[in-house]
Amino acid sequence: MKTKQLLLMAALIAGSMITVQAQTKLVEEEFSSQEWEDELKRLNPGNDEFGVPINPNATNAVAYTTPAPTGGGAAYNNLNSTDLYFNKYRLSGAIEVLETGLCSEGLTHANPTTGTAVAFRFTNPGGVFELPELASAGKVTIHVKNGNANNNTNLGLEKYNTSTEAWEKIHLFLLRKRNDLKNENQEALLDEALTFDVNSSTPVKLRLNNIKYDDGLAVRFINMYRIEVTEYIESSVPVLQIEGVKQIGRRIVVDEPVQITVYNTLGKLIMNEYVTNEISVPAKFGNGVFVLKTIKGNQKIVL
Repeated sequence: MKTKQLLLMAALIAGSMITVQAQTKLVEEEFSSQEWEDELKRLNPGNDEFGVPINPNATNAVAYTTPAPTGGGAAYNNLNSTDLYFNKYRLSGAIEVLETGLCSEGLTHANPTTGTAVAFRFTNPGGVFELPELASAGKVTIHVKNGNANNNTNLGLEKYNTSTEAWEKIHLFLLRKRNDLKNENQEALLDEALTFDVNSSTPVKLRLNNIKYDDGLAVRFINMYRIEVTEYIESSVPVLQIEGVKQIGRRIVVDEPVQITVYNTLGKLIMNEYVTNEISVPAKFGNGVFVLKTIKGNQKIVL
């Protein structure tokens, strides 16, 4: 029996290795980084000694400094929303800082100087993070936190339609209420990582927009700590789902409690857990092809 299982895993992995390639990250931005702190200071210099804006596009009279980790009350509001950050990104919102904490993907969101978690804060409503046109787009992954403790919310992903010259919604990310933001050990998390496959082989311009959509939930303040976009890579191998088991980014969500095991491409066991609701594959195991096993069957997962 064990030999059959190993052969099945090897077949799944072999099939995946033929068609799945490492994806280049076209966008990889961490707001707790020194680079973002420097750029925020550059584009938000405040007023001079005579009360005149140093940069006419920077409406906040106070020069940017990393806020104290006390949440929205100490946020740096009215960010420069005209100039492009790094000559690429348009931001409309604020910067909020909290004490760093557990990341759902095992990453560290911490400013190198203050050690605190710095986030772009989508205002409620109307906060926007706009990306430049990308040559293609595979998966968009955002590390986010719902500012509301008791209600779920959405964050819209939109693409620009050059024919109509208008933004169109292509996906609604569902953010859990803050009280539900916990890992499998019921420890509070700083963020959750949400992923959507844009699956565009052609140039595309994207933005995240915090507004109320007709099919969406009420708008809340949202913190985004990190964003990644991978390039589009064509694959002929579908990622099949076991009934009652869903892969959402690095999260494995189950409809009912079940024992799961996860193996890497070498057949090494990396996880063996009894899951009641969901669990995340830690980032320390890297990206690539893995095999997930339950009593209901086996499936390939691609991270």
